[in-house]
Amino acid sequence: MNAKRLAIIFLIFILVCIGVVLALKPSPSIELKDESVLGQTTTQVVLEDWTILSATGGYESKITLDNGKSVDAKWLIVEDVPPAYRLDMFPHSFYHHHIYVAPVQPSVAKVLSEVNPTVTYYLGGQEKQIKFK
Repeated sequence: MNAKRLAIIFLIFILVCIGVVLALKPSPSIELKDESVLGQTTTQVVLEDWTILSATGGYESKITLDNGKSVDAKWLIVEDVPPAYRLDMFPHSFYHHHIYVAPVQPSVAKVLSEVNPTVTYYLGGQEKQIKFK
């Protein structure tokens, strides 16, 4: 009876830990970042998302304005960073970190920051949407 009770407690503990990791999943973010290389400043659109399992990211995306007009776009870099399982970076370090990067011209960056379009991207074969903030 004691071994059975310990097994049930251990199973409940494991399920609670999994539930906490899933409940604290980081939300995707998209932002414009300036990067300086050899004195040249470039602006990049950086989108970050997290998944529990490894997934492949698609290079295609679509930018949709509030008036319904859209334009196809491509990500230059799509990267999957595997989990590090570090408690000091919990919960981010328990997920696969997907990073999408696309350089943009300063004039395009200004327009993107003013109109706050919706960006459609693909992760693990699923279509996802995020709005510029």
